[in-house]
Amino acid sequence: MQTATIYNPQDNSLETKIQALKETKLALSNAEACLKHTNDKGCNSVIGTKEEILQAHTISKNSYKQAVKSLSRVDLVKAKEQKLLSSNEYSKLTISKDKAKIQNIRDSKKSYGKNNSPNR
Repeated sequence: MQTATIYNPQDNSLETKIQALKETKLALSNAEACLKHTNDKGCNSVIGTKEEILQAHTISKNSYKQAVKSLSRVDLVKAKEQKLLSSNEYSKLTISKDKAKIQNIRDSKKSYGKNNSPNR
């Protein structure tokens, strides 16, 4: 099953990928803001049901992870040098990449532990 995504750069150029990443980050920020108001009276008619907002948040979060993953460290350095990313954006993205790498290591260790448990 293919995961829904909003990260769809028009081509493989660094400029396009960075722009698509920024749009994905904005969508994630908007979804997070909407989540804060899901229980406010009358908001459902304006911003959607809680389920719709949760779905939008999940899609935005997964899309942002995909966008970060699609950029290498070299890409990030080039984007910073070309002023496509601010120093702050660059720092946040490198931290996101590091967190993703750590999570992948944890996930692979969990998977290894399940597959090699003595109860099998």
